[in-house]
This record gives sequence, C-alpha cells and structure tokens, in this order.
Amino acid sequence: MVSRWLVRLGVDDACVRGAGRYVSAAGLSHPDASLFATSAWGWHSSTFIGYRAVLSLFFLSGLVASLVTAPVRYVGRPETWPIYLTNQTLVILNAHLIVSLVLAVRQYLSQRNKKGFLPSSGDGGPARWQHKLSWVLFNLSACLAPAVSAAYWTMIHDASRAIDAENLVKHALAAAAIVVDVIVTATPVRLPHAWQPAAYLALYAAFSAAYWAAGGTDDHRRPRIYAFLDYGERPASAAAHAVAMATALPAFFFMPVYTLYRLRVWAVVRRARGRRSANYKYHDGGLAV
Repeated sequence: MVSRWLVRLGVDDACVRGAGRYVSAAGLSHPDASLFATSAWGWHSSTFIGYRAVLSLFFLSGLVASLVTAPVRYVGRPETWPIYLTNQTLVILNAHLIVSLVLAVRQYLSQRNKKGFLPSSGDGGPARWQHKLSWVLFNLSACLAPAVSAAYWTMIHDASRAIDAENLVKHALAAAAIVVDVIVTATPVRLPHAWQPAAYLALYAAFSAAYWAAGGTDDHRRPRIYAFLDYGERPASAAAHAVAMATALPAFFFMPVYTLYRLRVWAVVRRARGRRSANYKYHDGGLAV
C-alpha cells in the first residue's frame, strides 16, 4: 500500500515494489502512463495542450530557421550542421515536445471518447512504448539543453560577436524551456536515468574522435568539431574533455533537474493537503482532475 502510493507520487528513484511487481529505477517501467500526458498542477487538458502546442511550434520554428540559414551560418558548408551537439540537442528537444504534445492530445481525446473507440493513453494503466520514448527524450533534453548552454557561454561564445536570435534559442531558451517543463509537467525524474544522457554523450564523444580520425572538419574546414575536442592539436585535453563529457557532465547537470523535480513533488503535495477533494487524486506529486 505504501509502496504503491510512493510510485504514484513518482518517488521511485530507488527500487520500490508496486502493483505486485518490481520496478527498476534505471528502467522505463511505470504503472501510470497518464503522468506523461498531464500537468502536475492539475491544469485542464486544453490548457496543458495549449502549453505543449506553443512550445512545440516555437522550437519547431527555431529548428526550421536554423536549417534554412545553415548555408550562410556554416560558411557555405551546411552539411556540417548535424555534427554539432547544439543542433542535435535542438532536434532531440523538438522530438520531446512533439511526442509530448501528441500524448497530451491522445489523453484529451480518450477522456472525451465515452464509447471507448480511441485507445487510452494510460489513465492509470502502465506506460507503453510511446510513453517510454517520451520519457527518454525528456531525460535527454533535461540534461543536454542546460549542458549545451553552459558549455557554449563558458567555452565557445566569442564576446566580440553579437548575440542573434538563433543563439538565444539554442543556448538559452532551450534550457529555460526544459526547466519550465520539469516544473509544469507530471513526468517523473529518476536519478538513475542519468545513464541515458551519459550514454548519448559517450556516443557523441566517440563520434567526435571517429570523425576527426576519418578526416572530418568543421564548418571552417578545421580538423575538429569543437576546439575543446581537438584530437590533433591537443589530444590529451580532448581525451579528458571526452571522458568528462560522458561521466561527470551528466551527473553534474542531471542532479539539479532531479532536485527541481523533488521540489515540485514537495510543492504540489503540500498544495494537495489543503485541497483534498473527491474530484482530485495524487498524481506524481501533482493533482489531476
């Protein structure tokens, strides 16, 4: 009974037993799929869909604009656009927002469908593949967007150059959006899920080395992707940065996300205590109508 209540609150960062089965904290099993399609604060479905739609349209516009202007921004070498972690993160963030929007719409339609012709998005049922996909994209975005922003402003940005709209979208607003998402949504955050951005960054570090070894160059035809991953000029430094990228970086940036999530759970549960009603239920530390 207690463990089931903990799972419903999202307090499953340790391994807990709920609904008669073992839930691994590092895995993607969850007994309540509706958490991935609702707000932790009991927002009306239409309000939550509006929130999702605005974010999706904004960042999709940013992605399209980045692709359209790539021939100019990348010095006539738009084919180098995909090699940059910044651009990959923007794609992952867009995928997260679009998948989450689709899940929110499905949740709303299944609630409206009284005859049950539409498949339910969860509403108490276990998470299925689409919810697990949404969870992975959320975890990647929650770590990569802040990490990319921090790396850009501390290691890459040239103070003599003007800050344009694309830089703001990729290196500031993307991180801000994921912070807001952690606060607003009912998506759980499990600390052991840091393995997901760690695995992605390890693959990227390996790709950067393979790209250099194969003779790949950046948009200025320099044999590297980023200056801090220059295996030709500074191999020891590049190797150290690659290892840190795959180990320390995910832990450093995922911990604040997890802390913010626990603050969300605390705040919404505290709010729930003053609003106990038959029309509400505990929902990952949030309230759902």
